[in-house]
Amino acid sequence: MLVKTTVQVNLNDVYGKPTETNVAMFFYEAGTDKLQYTIVHTLNRLGNPDTIFIDPTISYDIVVNTIPAVTKKAVTLVKHTHNIITIPVPQGSLVLSSVKSVFSPNFEIRVSSKGDTKTLWNQYFNQKIKYITGKYDVEILTIPRIYKTVEVTEAALTTISIDAPGGLDFTFTKPLIAQLFMQDKNGIWLNVFTFSDTQLTGKILIQPGNYKMVYRTKDMKSSGYTKEKAINISSNKTTTLKVN
Repeated sequence: MLVKTTVQVNLNDVYGKPTETNVAMFFYEAGTDKLQYTIVHTLNRLGNPDTIFIDPTISYDIVVNTIPAVTKKAVTLVKHTHNIITIPVPQGSLVLSSVKSVFSPNFEIRVSSKGDTKTLWNQYFNQKIKYITGKYDVEILTIPRIYKTVEVTEAALTTISIDAPGGLDFTFTKPLIAQLFMQDKNGIWLNVFTFSDTQLTGKILIQPGNYKMVYRTKDMKSSGYTKEKAINISSNKTTTLKVN
């Protein structure tokens, strides 16, 4: 017979107060992959963690689905009493923003824990996502890519600001073998974009700066036909590129 036992899960902030909420929790039978309960953490009308009822005869591994997830293992309950389970999950928010862009970009960013190459989460331009406090490596999928390390702090909004992109409208009379390069601070030319060898027209968004396109006509079978064209991109302006 199931004996009802009350449980309260305190998701604590950095100050040790149970203010974190609105995240799904998985209750697994401890040491197994048997999911027993799925509960969205809720604060009740008084602002306290809601009371839940679960089977006290087994112990649990509790996964709090924050970013990244936090796990508390081998949690045992005492029958006929109110059990308080405390799990520290201090969080802050992260958003990618820029000065107003006439092109309404929807850039994606890839977030990883600092020093870890594994993708932790993807989010989009102007989207606020909560993360456990700490440092993160961020790759912004602009042209060219932008890399930053940021710190998320308790109950704060960390904003990553980038320049508004410019537009490049291109028209090619014939298919090209073409790449776009940008010079880094050490004078090295880096490949930031490869044009399709079948697309004759298009528009791409590029971060402001000075670039060059290295190309040859696709049907020319000699390296001697290699050409270069300098391209300047300014925020919120469209640059027209025509290659005959």
